[in-house]
Amino acid sequence: MESFSISLESIERRLKNPVSAGILKSAIALGTLGAWTAFFRLLAMTLVTAMLISPDTRFSQITDAFASIELIVSGLGMLTLIILSRALNPLAHPRYDDLISTWRFEKRFLPGFAVGGALALIWTLALVAGGTANWVGSNLSYEDAALTLTNTTLRTLAILFLVWCDEFFFRNSIQAPLQKSLRTEWAVLVTAIAFSTTKLIQFDLGRAQWLTLTLVSLNLGLRNLKDGDFGRPAGIWTGFLVLLHPVLSLPVLGNDIQGLF
Repeated sequence: MESFSISLESIERRLKNPVSAGILKSAIALGTLGAWTAFFRLLAMTLVTAMLISPDTRFSQITDAFASIELIVSGLGMLTLIILSRALNPLAHPRYDDLISTWRFEKRFLPGFAVGGALALIWTLALVAGGTANWVGSNLSYEDAALTLTNTTLRTLAILFLVWCDEFFFRNSIQAPLQKSLRTEWAVLVTAIAFSTTKLIQFDLGRAQWLTLTLVSLNLGLRNLKDGDFGRPAGIWTGFLVLLHPVLSLPVLGNDIQGLF
Protein backbone atom coordinates (compact mmCIF):
# COMPACT_ATOMS: atom_id res chain seq x y z
CA MET A 1 0.00 0.00 0.00
CA GLU A 2 2.88 2.33 0.81
CA SER A 3 4.51 1.80 -2.61
CA PHE A 4 1.14 2.34 -4.30
CA SER A 5 0.71 5.61 -2.39
CA ILE A 6 4.20 6.72 -3.44
CA SER A 7 3.34 5.94 -7.07
CA LEU A 8 0.20 8.03 -6.89
CA GLU A 9 2.10 10.93 -5.38
CA SER A 10 4.73 10.66 -8.11
CA ILE A 11 2.07 10.76 -10.83
CA GLU A 12 0.39 13.72 -9.15
CA ARG A 13 3.68 15.65 -9.06
CA ARG A 14 4.25 14.96 -12.75
CA LEU A 15 0.76 16.12 -13.61
CA LYS A 16 1.46 19.41 -11.83
CA ASN A 17 4.68 19.81 -13.81
CA PRO A 18 3.73 21.47 -17.17
CA VAL A 19 6.53 19.68 -19.04
CA SER A 20 5.58 16.19 -17.85
CA ALA A 21 1.86 16.92 -17.98
CA GLY A 22 1.96 17.78 -21.69
CA ILE A 23 3.81 14.60 -22.63
CA LEU A 24 1.59 12.46 -20.40
CA LYS A 25 -1.61 13.99 -21.78
CA SER A 26 -0.45 13.40 -25.36
CA ALA A 27 0.58 9.82 -24.55
CA ILE A 28 -2.83 9.06 -23.01
CA ALA A 29 -4.63 10.56 -26.02
CA LEU A 30 -2.48 8.57 -28.45
CA GLY A 31 -2.95 5.35 -26.49
CA THR A 32 -6.71 5.89 -26.43
CA LEU A 33 -6.74 6.48 -30.17
CA GLY A 34 -4.68 3.35 -30.87
CA ALA A 35 -6.85 1.15 -28.66
CA TRP A 36 -10.10 2.53 -30.07
CA THR A 37 -8.88 2.19 -33.67
CA ALA A 38 -7.88 -1.44 -33.15
CA PHE A 39 -11.19 -2.19 -31.39
CA PHE A 40 -13.35 -0.50 -34.03
CA ARG A 41 -11.47 -2.21 -36.86
CA LEU A 42 -11.84 -5.61 -35.16
CA LEU A 43 -15.55 -4.95 -34.61
CA ALA A 44 -16.07 -4.06 -38.28
CA MET A 45 -14.09 -7.11 -39.39
CA THR A 46 -16.20 -9.33 -37.14
CA LEU A 47 -19.44 -7.95 -38.58
CA VAL A 48 -18.21 -8.42 -42.15
CA THR A 49 -17.17 -12.00 -41.36
CA ALA A 50 -20.54 -12.75 -39.74
CA MET A 51 -22.38 -11.42 -42.81
CA LEU A 52 -20.32 -13.39 -45.33
CA ILE A 53 -19.51 -16.59 -43.46
CA SER A 54 -20.71 -19.79 -45.12
CA PRO A 55 -19.27 -23.24 -45.92
CA ASP A 56 -18.16 -21.94 -49.33
CA THR A 57 -16.68 -18.62 -48.19
CA ARG A 58 -12.96 -18.16 -48.62
CA PHE A 59 -10.85 -16.02 -46.35
CA SER A 60 -9.72 -13.95 -49.33
CA GLN A 61 -13.35 -13.04 -50.05
CA ILE A 62 -13.76 -11.71 -46.50
CA THR A 63 -10.54 -9.69 -46.63
CA ASP A 64 -11.47 -8.26 -50.04
CA ALA A 65 -14.90 -7.28 -48.77
CA PHE A 66 -13.40 -5.58 -45.72
CA ALA A 67 -10.79 -3.80 -47.87
CA SER A 68 -13.61 -2.28 -49.94
CA ILE A 69 -15.06 -0.56 -46.84
CA GLU A 70 -11.81 0.05 -44.95
CA LEU A 71 -11.81 3.77 -45.67
CA ILE A 72 -15.43 4.12 -44.54
CA VAL A 73 -14.72 2.15 -41.36
CA SER A 74 -11.74 4.40 -40.53
CA GLY A 75 -13.79 7.56 -41.09
CA LEU A 76 -16.64 6.34 -38.90
CA GLY A 77 -14.19 5.17 -36.25
CA MET A 78 -12.58 8.60 -35.89
CA LEU A 79 -15.93 10.39 -35.91
CA THR A 80 -17.29 8.04 -33.23
CA LEU A 81 -14.21 8.53 -31.06
CA ILE A 82 -14.55 12.32 -31.14
CA ILE A 83 -18.27 12.17 -30.33
CA LEU A 84 -17.81 9.67 -27.48
CA SER A 85 -14.88 11.59 -26.01
CA ARG A 86 -16.95 14.74 -25.85
CA ALA A 87 -20.08 12.98 -24.55
CA LEU A 88 -18.32 10.99 -21.81
CA ASN A 89 -16.10 13.79 -20.54
CA PRO A 90 -17.42 17.15 -21.75
CA LEU A 91 -15.33 19.29 -19.40
CA ALA A 92 -12.02 17.81 -20.56
CA HIS A 93 -12.67 18.16 -24.29
CA PRO A 94 -13.29 21.14 -26.58
CA ARG A 95 -16.84 22.15 -27.38
CA TYR A 96 -18.60 20.90 -30.50
CA ASP A 97 -18.33 24.48 -31.79
CA ASP A 98 -14.55 24.02 -31.77
CA LEU A 99 -14.96 20.93 -33.95
CA ILE A 100 -17.62 22.15 -36.37
CA SER A 101 -18.39 25.77 -37.18
CA THR A 102 -19.71 27.54 -40.27
CA TRP A 103 -16.87 30.06 -40.12
CA ARG A 104 -14.17 27.39 -40.08
CA PHE A 105 -15.80 25.43 -42.91
CA GLU A 106 -16.36 28.42 -45.20
CA LYS A 107 -13.30 30.55 -44.46
CA ARG A 108 -10.71 27.86 -43.79
CA PHE A 109 -11.76 24.44 -45.07
CA LEU A 110 -13.23 25.31 -48.50
CA PRO A 111 -10.27 27.47 -49.64
CA GLY A 112 -7.93 24.70 -48.47
CA PHE A 113 -10.05 22.12 -50.31
CA ALA A 114 -9.63 24.07 -53.56
CA VAL A 115 -5.86 24.19 -53.08
CA GLY A 116 -5.70 20.47 -52.32
CA GLY A 117 -7.82 19.62 -55.36
CA ALA A 118 -5.59 21.74 -57.58
CA LEU A 119 -2.47 20.02 -56.22
CA ALA A 120 -4.02 16.60 -56.84
CA LEU A 121 -4.91 17.57 -60.41
CA ILE A 122 -1.36 18.77 -61.10
CA TRP A 123 0.00 15.57 -59.53
CA THR A 124 -2.27 13.42 -61.71
CA LEU A 125 -1.36 15.27 -64.90
CA ALA A 126 2.31 14.78 -64.05
CA LEU A 127 1.74 11.03 -63.59
CA VAL A 128 -0.09 10.79 -66.93
CA ALA A 129 2.55 12.85 -68.73
CA GLY A 130 5.30 10.66 -67.26
CA GLY A 131 3.58 7.44 -68.27
CA THR A 132 3.07 6.24 -64.69
CA ALA A 133 -0.73 6.51 -64.99
CA ASN A 134 -3.03 6.10 -67.99
CA TRP A 135 -6.25 7.92 -68.79
CA VAL A 136 -8.97 5.38 -69.65
CA GLY A 137 -12.03 7.64 -69.58
CA SER A 138 -15.09 7.64 -67.35
CA ASN A 139 -16.13 4.59 -65.35
CA LEU A 140 -19.74 5.76 -65.28
CA SER A 141 -22.28 3.71 -67.21
CA TYR A 142 -26.04 4.02 -67.39
CA GLU A 143 -26.61 0.66 -65.69
CA ASP A 144 -24.22 1.26 -62.78
CA ALA A 145 -24.53 5.04 -62.45
CA ALA A 146 -26.51 4.94 -59.19
CA LEU A 147 -24.14 2.44 -57.57
CA THR A 148 -21.00 4.30 -58.70
CA LEU A 149 -22.31 7.68 -57.52
CA THR A 150 -23.38 6.21 -54.17
CA ASN A 151 -19.96 4.61 -53.70
CA THR A 152 -18.22 7.86 -54.64
CA THR A 153 -20.37 9.87 -52.22
CA LEU A 154 -19.71 7.46 -49.34
CA ARG A 155 -15.98 7.51 -49.95
CA THR A 156 -15.92 11.28 -50.18
CA LEU A 157 -17.78 11.58 -46.86
CA ALA A 158 -15.50 8.97 -45.27
CA ILE A 159 -12.42 10.96 -46.30
CA LEU A 160 -14.01 14.17 -45.02
CA PHE A 161 -14.84 12.63 -41.63
CA LEU A 162 -11.45 10.94 -41.34
CA VAL A 163 -9.31 13.95 -42.25
CA TRP A 164 -11.38 16.50 -40.31
CA CYS A 165 -11.44 14.39 -37.14
CA ASP A 166 -7.77 13.44 -37.55
CA GLU A 167 -6.67 17.06 -37.78
CA PHE A 168 -8.92 18.08 -34.89
CA PHE A 169 -7.66 15.26 -32.69
CA PHE A 170 -3.94 15.38 -33.46
CA ARG A 171 -3.63 19.17 -33.35
CA ASN A 172 -5.69 19.61 -30.16
CA SER A 173 -5.02 16.43 -28.18
CA ILE A 174 -1.42 15.64 -29.16
CA GLN A 175 0.39 18.56 -30.78
CA ALA A 176 -0.96 21.30 -28.49
CA PRO A 177 -0.01 19.53 -25.21
CA LEU A 178 3.38 18.57 -26.64
CA GLN A 179 4.11 22.22 -27.46
CA LYS A 180 3.97 22.90 -23.71
CA SER A 181 6.61 20.23 -23.06
CA LEU A 182 8.84 20.33 -26.14
CA ARG A 183 10.13 22.84 -28.61
CA THR A 184 7.49 23.63 -31.23
CA GLU A 185 9.41 21.95 -34.07
CA TRP A 186 9.83 18.75 -32.07
CA ALA A 187 6.16 18.77 -31.07
CA VAL A 188 5.12 18.97 -34.73
CA LEU A 189 7.56 16.19 -35.70
CA VAL A 190 6.46 13.84 -32.91
CA THR A 191 2.82 14.47 -33.82
CA ALA A 192 3.56 13.68 -37.48
CA ILE A 193 5.21 10.39 -36.53
CA ALA A 194 2.30 9.54 -34.23
CA PHE A 195 -0.17 10.31 -37.04
CA SER A 196 1.50 8.10 -39.62
CA THR A 197 2.01 5.30 -37.10
CA THR A 198 -1.71 5.15 -36.23
CA LYS A 199 -2.41 4.82 -39.97
CA LEU A 200 -0.55 1.50 -39.84
CA ILE A 201 -3.39 0.26 -37.62
CA GLN A 202 -6.11 1.66 -39.85
CA PHE A 203 -4.70 0.66 -43.23
CA ASP A 204 -2.34 -1.82 -44.89
CA LEU A 205 0.64 0.45 -45.56
CA GLY A 206 4.30 -0.02 -46.44
CA ARG A 207 7.36 1.92 -45.35
CA ALA A 208 7.25 4.33 -48.28
CA GLN A 209 3.60 5.15 -47.57
CA TRP A 210 4.37 5.58 -43.86
CA LEU A 211 7.16 8.02 -44.68
CA THR A 212 4.92 9.91 -47.12
CA LEU A 213 2.18 10.27 -44.49
CA THR A 214 4.75 11.47 -41.96
CA LEU A 215 5.88 14.22 -44.34
CA VAL A 216 2.25 15.12 -45.14
CA SER A 217 1.37 15.41 -41.45
CA LEU A 218 4.53 17.43 -40.83
CA ASN A 219 3.45 19.89 -43.51
CA LEU A 220 -0.10 20.05 -42.14
CA GLY A 221 1.22 20.62 -38.62
CA LEU A 222 3.37 23.54 -39.76
CA ARG A 223 0.40 25.02 -41.61
CA ASN A 224 -1.66 24.66 -38.46
CA LEU A 225 0.96 26.63 -36.54
CA LYS A 226 0.93 29.36 -39.18
CA ASP A 227 -2.88 29.67 -39.29
CA GLY A 228 -3.55 28.89 -35.64
CA ASP A 229 -6.39 26.63 -36.83
CA PHE A 230 -6.77 23.14 -38.29
CA GLY A 231 -9.44 24.03 -40.87
CA ARG A 232 -7.24 24.98 -43.83
CA PRO A 233 -4.79 22.04 -43.46
CA ALA A 234 -7.76 19.67 -43.21
CA GLY A 235 -9.22 21.19 -46.37
CA ILE A 236 -5.98 20.80 -48.33
CA TRP A 237 -5.56 17.13 -47.36
CA THR A 238 -9.24 16.36 -47.97
CA GLY A 239 -9.26 18.00 -51.40
CA PHE A 240 -6.11 16.14 -52.39
CA LEU A 241 -7.44 12.74 -51.32
CA VAL A 242 -10.98 13.23 -52.70
CA LEU A 243 -9.81 14.18 -56.18
CA LEU A 244 -7.24 11.38 -56.30
CA HIS A 245 -9.36 8.52 -54.94
CA PRO A 246 -13.17 8.78 -55.33
CA VAL A 247 -12.89 10.93 -58.46
CA LEU A 248 -9.78 9.80 -60.35
CA SER A 249 -9.57 6.21 -59.02
CA LEU A 250 -5.94 6.45 -57.89
CA PRO A 251 -5.01 4.29 -54.88
CA VAL A 252 -4.60 6.09 -51.55
CA LEU A 253 -4.02 4.75 -48.03
CA GLY A 254 -3.78 1.22 -49.39
CA ASN A 255 -7.22 1.45 -51.03
CA ASP A 256 -7.49 0.73 -54.76
CA ILE A 257 -11.19 1.08 -55.60
CA GLN A 258 -12.71 2.28 -58.86
CA GLY A 259 -13.95 5.88 -58.84
CA LEU A 260 -15.64 8.14 -61.37
CA PHE A 261 -12.75 8.29 -63.87
